[in-house]
Amino acid sequence: MRRPLRLHKPTALPRTGAALVIALLFLLLLSAVVLAFLASSRTERRNASAFSASLESARLADTTVNLVLAQIREATSQNGSAWASQPGMIRTYGTDGQPARAFKLYSSDRMAPSAYGKTEMDAEALALADWQGQPAHFADLNAPASVPRPDPANPTQTKNATLFPIVDPRATGAVDGFDFDAGAVPGANKTASVDPANPDTTTMRLPMPVRWLYLLADGRLAAPSAAAGTNRTATFSGSVVPTASNPIVGRIAFWTDDDSSKVNLNTASEGSFWDAPRSIALNEARMGWAIPVQGEFQAVAGHPASTSLSPVLGALLGRPTSPLPAFGMSTSDYTSYFQPYYGLAPRIADLGAGNKTTSRGGTAQTTVPSKGAPLPSAPVVYDTDRLYSTVDELVFKPDRSANAANLTATELSRRDFFLTTQSRSPETTLFGTPRISLWPVMSNATHRSARDRLLAFCATTANQPYYFERAAVSNPGGTAGSARSSSEDMAIARNQDLYRYLTRMLAGTVPGFGSSFSAKWGAVGGNRVATA
Repeated sequence: MRRPLRLHKPTALPRTGAALVIALLFLLLLSAVVLAFLASSRTERRNASAFSASLESARLADTTVNLVLAQIREATSQNGSAWASQPGMIRTYGTDGQPARAFKLYSSDRMAPSAYGKTEMDAEALALADWQGQPAHFADLNAPASVPRPDPANPTQTKNATLFPIVDPRATGAVDGFDFDAGAVPGANKTASVDPANPDTTTMRLPMPVRWLYLLADGRLAAPSAAAGTNRTATFSGSVVPTASNPIVGRIAFWTDDDSSKVNLNTASEGSFWDAPRSIALNEARMGWAIPVQGEFQAVAGHPASTSLSPVLGALLGRPTSPLPAFGMSTSDYTSYFQPYYGLAPRIADLGAGNKTTSRGGTAQTTVPSKGAPLPSAPVVYDTDRLYSTVDELVFKPDRSANAANLTATELSRRDFFLTTQSRSPETTLFGTPRISLWPVMSNATHRSARDRLLAFCATTANQPYYFERAAVSNPGGTAGSARSSSEDMAIARNQDLYRYLTRMLAGTVPGFGSSFSAKWGAVGGNRVATA
């Protein structure tokens, strides 16, 4: 029997909300992608802004450097003028011996005035009378900053120290003979206020105000006019003024130092003057009492090593309480006074307190060998320490131990205005031409010593030798000669060129003095110097 087919009503699926969950997940994922994109865009925008700001900062720095280089190049290439550099300025002098121009190496509204005399200086001083009240016109380049430093009393803790970007007023003070202010550098006088009881406060000031120079979009510089709009705004007048199409994009203020006027740690030592007696007098006897031997550069007048470090570092390493004794120093005096400086100098040897083969820096008589005895072959062995690349390296010896207990980073930072490790003074004459080395070099290169080759290298400019040569036994430039001859050296063609080169300069008007050596000396050997 067949059963009838029954159709069942389909059962409805349960409403679980799976589709809504999936939609929300997709929406969440899309939101995360959008947020990541926005965050990336914001980061990229921030990076682009930082990169743009860094480029703008580099542009301002390059503008400052290029402006100073242009000032130096123009000042040192004035025809017929002599120039002299100093911190912040180069002065030129005409053939009449009078000041010609002043090229400022600090930011000013007049960078190269035709004359920088009392009138110009008075005008600058008058403009600086209320420089603190004109922040849109002037900037203090030596404004102090408070920086955390290790506390000397507790090295595990830090203590805020006041640092000055250019010169620290605590290293300046009055000088009265050998009675120096504590920690002061003689000759560096100050007009700043320093609280000795609380020296690490920002109340100390040694201001160095200079003018702001505003950089326009087209690269030109504009200086605000003397009449300020308000204390915090600057007005412009003249041919270079900011406009809507040529707005201000930045401002610069600078001051340029002159390392050739500082004490070089790599060449200075502790000088001890010596000179040959020329008369029968007590002072002459004192000067010639301790004769230096070969290698005692610090006792040779004019040598860079005769420059003393004690004016700058004397408060840390010691200074004599009175002028040096008339005839020598004791062993203890030498040990306490000279040895600390000789230990710092990279090439000056510590001669030793008991060393009798040297004058101990010009403080003791050299032991004279008996008749027929040979002289000391090598009384001075030069130091071979590394040269200092920065002033901060003076804190450590090559093995990283301390140089001296008092030579701390804090004390050196207070004196770095007076110290340098590089002094690239120009090796040119007043005429802007190369100088000549007076050390005679053998014309035959195979007969030259290592020192001769070094001196010849230093006196060669543009592949041209600016040193006199001595005739060799076999002169490669001409006929055979004798090194003992007093006349054959002039047969060398380059010596003749150098002689004519010197006589031309002697005959010309010396820039800055208004006359010539030929006019001063007249006839020399029957001939005018100018006709040589």
